[in-house]
Amino acid sequence: LKVSLETEIQSIHDTGEQLRIEGQSPNGPVCETFDRVVVATTATVAHRLTKNLDETLVSTEQRDFLSSQDYAANIHLCYRIPRLAESPGVSTIMDCGPGPHALAALSFHRSKEEAKSPQEKELISVYLSDEESLRTMNWSDEKLAAHGLELAREVFPALPDGAQLFQLWRREEAIPVHAVGRYRAAVKFQAAQAASQSRVRFCGDYLATATLDGAIATGLATCDDVAR
Repeated sequence: LKVSLETEIQSIHDTGEQLRIEGQSPNGPVCETFDRVVVATTATVAHRLTKNLDETLVSTEQRDFLSSQDYAANIHLCYRIPRLAESPGVSTIMDCGPGPHALAALSFHRSKEEAKSPQEKELISVYLSDEESLRTMNWSDEKLAAHGLELAREVFPALPDGAQLFQLWRREEAIPVHAVGRYRAAVKFQAAQAASQSRVRFCGDYLATATLDGAIATGLATCDDVAR
């Protein structure tokens, strides 16, 4: 199996018997043909990549669903902190109540550790809300790191000093928005895909729950369809 990393696929074309993908890699332009293509991206990217394909490959209903999907943005900051002397007693704290909130959630990763081998340090994650993520998307890592800690201390003042930024993710399209009727439309999409003979298949969390589990489930279902 050939795996191409750091390669941006920019378009998919139907050559009649095969599908040609075109894109750009660190080594130059990419142009290859395949019998079938599985598009494992966000709905917006899937729509853009397949917008020039005939309806026999991507139906009008599929295209309408892909183009209608909205996403929430998210900035995820993960910190390494000195281990808390006492357990926070919860896995996640969410800033709730009326009005907009800059903080979406503060999560403690200690629940994922082995109880018999506590470390001197532990990880916590700060998730910014959709609106706040968009507002701060272009901030520097240093400014975002300080901002995230400030928001975390508003809901958990016991957060110790000495926190270090461990990892930072910026996602303009992080979480599919669960609009009314979305699940019914997603189930219909997957049923139609399973019954079709199209050489183009789709999978992703927008076709299930907005989680890694949802994305994996649709990927496995798509593999079963292709293998038949």
